[in-house]
Parts: sequence; C-alpha cells; structure tokens
Amino acid sequence: MSSTTGPLEDDTLVILVGHGSRTPEGTQQFVAFVDAYKISRPDLRVTHGFIELASPPIEGVLREAAQRYRRLVVVPLSLLTAGHVKNELPLLITKVRQSHPQCFIHVTPALGVNPILISAIVQQSLESLGEAARNPADSVLVAVGRGSSDPDANGDFFKIARLVGEAAQIRRVLPCYIGITDPQVDETLEVAARLRPKHIIVVPYFLFAGVLLSRLEKKIQDFSQRHPWIKALLLPRLASDTQIFRALDERIDQARRGQTDPLPCVSCQYRTPLGTITDKVGGLTALLWSVRHSLTHAETGPHVHAHKPLKKHILVCTNRECADRGAIRVLQKLRSLLRSHNKNRTLQVTRTSCMGRCGEGPTVVIYPDGIWYRGVGEKEADDIVSQHVLGGRLVSHCIDQIMVGD
Repeated sequence: MSSTTGPLEDDTLVILVGHGSRTPEGTQQFVAFVDAYKISRPDLRVTHGFIELASPPIEGVLREAAQRYRRLVVVPLSLLTAGHVKNELPLLITKVRQSHPQCFIHVTPALGVNPILISAIVQQSLESLGEAARNPADSVLVAVGRGSSDPDANGDFFKIARLVGEAAQIRRVLPCYIGITDPQVDETLEVAARLRPKHIIVVPYFLFAGVLLSRLEKKIQDFSQRHPWIKALLLPRLASDTQIFRALDERIDQARRGQTDPLPCVSCQYRTPLGTITDKVGGLTALLWSVRHSLTHAETGPHVHAHKPLKKHILVCTNRECADRGAIRVLQKLRSLLRSHNKNRTLQVTRTSCMGRCGEGPTVVIYPDGIWYRGVGEKEADDIVSQHVLGGRLVSHCIDQIMVGD
C-alpha cells in the first residue's frame, strides 16, 4: 500500500459509500470488499454505508459518526461522478454538517479517470491478446459501462475508453453501455463485427461482478455464435481488489493532506444548463429530482407475487351486444376448458367491457400473442383452447387481426 501514509488521528473515520444493490449477493460483495480493505489498511478506521437499496443507509452512518469523530473522510466507491455523487451525497453532507458543526467532513471525488485503473485495464487487454498484441490493428476494443443519465459521467467513460485504446495501441475503440443510455452493447458489437477484426476485446468497466456482468457474458456468447470467425474476448471486471485498494489509498491520502479537488461542477447537469438539459438545474430543483429518483426506485422495487406469472391472458368482451350474441357462454366455456386441462393457474380468462368490435362479436383477445378473434361461439372457444392455447396454432377461420409489436 502507499508508503506515504502514516497513522491516522484517533478522531478520524473513513466512510466508504456504496450505491446499494437490490440483491443480497451484491450487498454481500460490497461488504466483503470493505472488510478486505480494512485488513489491508490496519492504520485506518473504516466503515461503510449505502446511498439507497441496502442497509446501513449512509445518512444514519454519517450522523452517528459525526457525533463520535471530529473528522470524517467520505469516499464514494463509484467509478464515475454521476447523479448520486453530485447530487444526493452533497445534499446529505450539507444536512449533517448543519446539525453537527463541530465535525469536519471531507468528501473525496469518485474514482473517476484514474491512472491506476486505466493501467490495470491496459495490462489485462494486452495479456488477453497474447501474440496478437504484436499487431493491435487486427483488434477492436469494446468498452462497456453501466450507463448513466448524467452526460458528464458518460463523457468521462468515453475519455477512459480512449485512454485505454491509446495506451494499448488499439486504434479502434468503441465505448458502449449495458443500460440507461446509448449506444448499447448489442448494436456496438455488430458495428465492431463490420470492421472485420480478428479479435474483439470486451472490457467491462464494473467495480464488482454481478447481474450486469452475467448479462454481458450471455451477450458475448450469443455474438460468438453469430460470428464464430471473430474471437471475442471478455475480460474480467476492470481490476483486482488490490488495484482498487491502491486507488482508494490515493483518494484517502489526498484528503488527509487537503489536496483533493472539489466535485466537478463545470459540466454538472444539476448546477449548469447544458443545451436542452435544464429541468434538473438548481439547488431546490436538484433536490426534487433526487426525491423523484428515490421514489422511482422504491416504486419499481421487487415485490413478492402470490402467484406465478401468467403465460397467457384471455380477454372476452361481455358488453351488451357481445353478451346478446353468447359472450357469457363463451367466457364460461373457456374457463371450464382451462380447468379441465389444469391450466387455470397459468392462463387467465377475464371479462372486459366493449373492445370496439360491436356487431362482430363475441370478441376474444389473447395476450401476449396479440391475436384477436371475432364471431366466437362455444365451438370456436373449444378450437381456441385446443389449437391456439394448447397447440400453438392459430384458429384461422375466426381471426380478426394480429397485433404485432415494434
């Protein structure tokens, strides 16, 4: 570890801040990383907290620490300086400073465009190429980031990808993302294939293994099946824990010496208008945007279903005209047939109001297939269950229309 680091004062605590994960595995991986870092730096007092989705929440950690320590060094364990680091964390730090003025709180930038991590990626890229490294012109480097709604963070990622390509002397570098923004991984791999390389080096710019890395592995496997003549090499996550420890040591030592730069606000969408991006600018507006973001996370969080997901949903129009033509009998027939085949738990029949086919009913619609049937009687209901629902074949003589998604 860094040889310039001496014993930290007894009244100082280092707090590593994680984003938080929906999965227990993601949270456990972060906590294991923090525990390993504590072992590597016995001269530091280290704890951790999460911005969202996991416990302990960073606000509670900060408030408790501010009561016990005179000095806090807060380190966002984030690769890029995006919304959480620029917005939620500074607003929270301000609240804690106001309620605990006796405590000095120093917040470091995120890891950002870090030479230690860039060098680690370059080394991994050259090692993966082996003999092919002698002719890097035959290779394309595809750098994959998580993706952000923050244009500044996305710009930094493009800069990192370019630095890696230049240092590894790989002239064709294609940055992309696996979520939130474009360009996406799938389309970028296809663009890379059109360049007719012998090798494609895929660099996942993630701190930890997890759902995103597993998803990326599947995409690379699918790509290799479509393009078996191109060798697609997926590197491990961006660096080993030891290399990330070195980057953390650098941030913490700078903070202790008072050398850390403030957060970059020149191109921060929460502070400065950027073209048409004006709806998040300003203190109160930025705060409201953070609240909206947190609520969105809460509303879309995983929840427990009392039933397995439905395979098909069958809608039957029982409005007056369809009912007069026998829609209620069709509804009962469909439900009876599904029960007889023991399919009533995964296939559901629902009565609806008018679906706009008056005079042509009874109307039956099957989703997610997007198939509309008209003029359905009990005989057609039998055919729909036996042929379409169970057999996977359309009942052509009573099809009204087929809804095809984009």
